[in-house]
Amino acid sequence: MQTSASNSDKMLWEKLYESTSSSTSDIDQPPSFKVIKPFMMKVMDKFSNVGPTGVQFAVLSPTEEDNFYFDEYSNVEGYKAAVRSLNPQRNGTVYLAAYMQDIKDHYFSGEHGGGRPCAERFIFILTDSRTSTQTDTTKIVSDLQASEETIYGIRIGDVSKTILEKMSSFVFEIQDPVAVETFVKSVCGSTLCRRTPEEEAQAIFELPIPKAVFLKMLHDGGRHRLPDSDPVHNIPFVEDEES
Repeated sequence: MQTSASNSDKMLWEKLYESTSSSTSDIDQPPSFKVIKPFMMKVMDKFSNVGPTGVQFAVLSPTEEDNFYFDEYSNVEGYKAAVRSLNPQRNGTVYLAAYMQDIKDHYFSGEHGGGRPCAERFIFILTDSRTSTQTDTTKIVSDLQASEETIYGIRIGDVSKTILEKMSSFVFEIQDPVAVETFVKSVCGSTLCRRTPEEEAQAIFELPIPKAVFLKMLHDGGRHRLPDSDPVHNIPFVEDEES
């Protein structure tokens, strides 16, 4: 997203699918793509400036035909159409290290629109049950984080939370009703997603998340943190249950 200060964001969706023994009719274990596609489009709709000078999206999947780079679409409708057309094939266990390396070498390089020096970069790992790390996973994750990429793990079904926690700065359940709002706000920081301070304050006021949790997300998130002087600190929040 291009701001008045010429800061911009990229968001990379790493969409991972794998085999599962769950029935497609199992209410508690819906097929990944039926959950992931609306989730991705909901996040895309949160940003008003999508395109070459704003937020850009990309997808990396085991199904090569589903993949697209940051610079393949110029507006939110183009990205959403690409997401609607996803047709993932389930091909066994997904090994995350290879995908993370591909992100570093190809998606976040300058070849396919991923090399803007002013852009902040975010990786979202969306994965379900059969996912595995390799011995070199820790190194590639460390390399990405050292380059100031922020990694979010989105947990679906019974995927190992431990695996996601090893790779991610933040972990969410995909069914969490405030997941989208929480990390979009943490990514946006104090200026990226608002039209006016009043509109932003109202949007955050309506977010049903404890103040302490929300502020920790913002302050622990790296370069997209909020300054103490931001007006978001002066609005009421739902208090923690222990308060």
